[in-house]
Amino acid sequence: MAQIIIEQNGYDVPDSYMDSSQPTDTFGSDATMQVGGFFGKGSTIYRSILSFPLSDIPSGSVINSAKLVLYASTAAALAALAVVYRITQPNWTEGFVSWNFYNVDTTWITPGGDYTTSESASWNLPTSTGSFEITGLDDLVIDAIDNINNELHILLRRITESI
Repeated sequence: MAQIIIEQNGYDVPDSYMDSSQPTDTFGSDATMQVGGFFGKGSTIYRSILSFPLSDIPSGSVINSAKLVLYASTAAALAALAVVYRITQPNWTEGFVSWNFYNVDTTWITPGGDYTTSESASWNLPTSTGSFEITGLDDLVIDAIDNINNELHILLRRITESI
């Protein structure tokens, strides 16, 4: 049985985050992503999106496990459940994606990103800094390989986006 390990750092992977309080601003050039929110005055929601090419994995391959390893430079103030969903609009562009738009002038159907809840993986927002893993991405990877042109587009969000 062959094992394929796909490792890419944040600079090689298209990624960005969306900010509900700045619905047309783009953050694709930022070195960090944000998930969760600021629930004081104004209630700001943050969601992050990433894209991974999986063309090196042949269709029909057996995927035993898939995980995403990230680094938390800031810890969550409270323990909270978060989730990874598959984005249903794969044509988003890192430099133009915002809360309202997935490309230069094309709006999401639903502000904050279009995604399916049928394939997902849950995880806890880290309450300390450092590396952490999001496991259970197997179904998302299999679906991307077999049905979504070998590209995995995911959205990270907090389950409950209000306090």
